[in-house]
Amino acid sequence: MPGGAPWGLPEPTKKKVKPQDVIGEWQLGGTVTVLFRPDGKFTQTVSDPNGTSTTTEGTWKLDGPNVMVEGYLSHDTGEREDMSWYMVDDHDGKLALYCGDCPDADLWAIRRRLPGSG
Repeated sequence: MPGGAPWGLPEPTKKKVKPQDVIGEWQLGGTVTVLFRPDGKFTQTVSDPNGTSTTTEGTWKLDGPNVMVEGYLSHDTGEREDMSWYMVDDHDGKLALYCGDCPDADLWAIRRRLPGSG
């Protein structure tokens, strides 16, 4: 289920979101992965077409269904930014992350945790 126009934004889940629902590695587009760790930190890896990777770290915490991320390196702006993403109900009954590379939620997409990472 794509987010953004013309279907509107997906609703945040009404389920109680636990850290275990977020912890693990998520693919946030073709070249970006984020590993949310149990200690409230994350590692972001951005790969470029030449095979070079850039790794940054930041922090995350839950606020209801919201995943508050501090220090995300935005590919869109090239700056470290604070983001407020949120968890949504996925078609398989699991939770997915609605997020993106910029603060504009209309440009975000639903992302799923990588298999075996959570």
